[in-house]
Amino acid sequence: MRKFLAIICVLLTCQSASWAAFGAATAWDVRTTGSTANGAGFDSGVGSPGTDESQGAGVAITCTLTGTTTGTCSPAITSTTHGPGNFINIASGSGCSTGRFEILSQSGGVATFDHAMGSSTNVCVGVIGGSSLTLQDVATSSTNGNTIYMKSGTYTVTARTTITATETVAGYTSTHGDEIPGTSSCTTTNNPLITTSTNSVSPMILTNTAGSVIPNVYQCLHLTNTAATPAEALANGAHGIGVAVIGLTISGFTKAVDCDNGTYFDCAELMVSWTEISNSTVYAVTYNPVGGCYCAIINDSYIHDNAGTIACQAAIMLEAGPPGSLSMDRDIVTNNSASGVCAQTSTTVNIKDSVIAGSGQEGILTGVNSENYVGNSIIYGNTNHGINNAGSAYMFANWNAVGSNGSGDYSNVTPINSISLSANPFVNSAGGNYALNSTAGGGALLIGLGFPHLFPGGDSTGYPDVGAVQSPGGASSPSPYGSVQ
Repeated sequence: MRKFLAIICVLLTCQSASWAAFGAATAWDVRTTGSTANGAGFDSGVGSPGTDESQGAGVAITCTLTGTTTGTCSPAITSTTHGPGNFINIASGSGCSTGRFEILSQSGGVATFDHAMGSSTNVCVGVIGGSSLTLQDVATSSTNGNTIYMKSGTYTVTARTTITATETVAGYTSTHGDEIPGTSSCTTTNNPLITTSTNSVSPMILTNTAGSVIPNVYQCLHLTNTAATPAEALANGAHGIGVAVIGLTISGFTKAVDCDNGTYFDCAELMVSWTEISNSTVYAVTYNPVGGCYCAIINDSYIHDNAGTIACQAAIMLEAGPPGSLSMDRDIVTNNSASGVCAQTSTTVNIKDSVIAGSGQEGILTGVNSENYVGNSIIYGNTNHGINNAGSAYMFANWNAVGSNGSGDYSNVTPINSISLSANPFVNSAGGNYALNSTAGGGALLIGLGFPHLFPGGDSTGYPDVGAVQSPGGASSPSPYGSVQ
């Protein structure tokens, strides 16, 4: 794929150009101590790459061109220092194009750049290496397959950040890749904070080419909004883009992850993993498949204290539209003022090993013309029904623990192996701890009682707990299945 980047001229004599996109292996670096004047990137995919200088302070450099794409520079280009793979950000020079240029190779100190910098004998002035200051700056330069690394720190956003390529945006603490989702390295303490107090500003809008087969990936980031009029946190801007949200904390937006067909557009596939979403004023996650058999996957996530004010009203919303599916595994969806999960017409829902509790409306609401499964989950303390299968959908509700649902545990559902709770099963649900307690009729009833105990074939057995949070070591033997209705 080729991409055209706008070059902002700082002199009347400068020129702009278009060129092939930078290398797919390019990694960009963003720090609170960086500068938008820096080169900010390093492409490890070039032949004989030099030393990566993208994470330093940047070095002022002057290049005298020997051709449109070749030149000698001061300080000198060598095979290592200021070598291939580094980027030069040209700011000025008579006849020179401004913007970022990648050093593809060097021979005897003569550098070859990825596209025309100017004409022979032109003297171009800029900076080689060094980190950028903002996500938007490098997002303008990046291309498909690139990774943008953001170092821990606070980044205040006052205007919409537009992501125009299919790429990864990842937080890091000391070195690229050191924050790993699912571990203590990827937490709100370490993750870079992207925050805004400006009304109607979305930190990230995806506008890359529709139908991209490579997902946009967001990893180990902390997004907050304190504006009086918030906007979406992550919003899709083109039909049919895949989106992966991994290890994020998102709080205070209208919609934390917006993949619907309203102001913006639909997603082809959506994955939300190991992510906490809270205080959304509309939805935590909304997804509308663009057609065909597309799916949303939410796993190992904590989605709580969100509102739902339109349409189906839910923290997690799978909208009506072409056939699609929602798969949830080991999620905790609690204390949302509307329903916990809502899926409309022609959608399939698969929820297992999860907690859906304290919803202001339905715990789980499913529509018509779909096949749905809810299993090994705790559906507790929802204002209306625990599971409301509204319409003609097929619902296989198996081995769920239910109780204290205001309008009844089930509506239009014939459950199998349902477990009735007579007490709150959680250690401290008010404090956000949804591990199982030892209360009789509560958490004690669910330890080692989970499904499946005996796998098909009869050769494998296990003792999982019911719900999302497993107890240490499980149980030595399952509870009597006589307690299951």
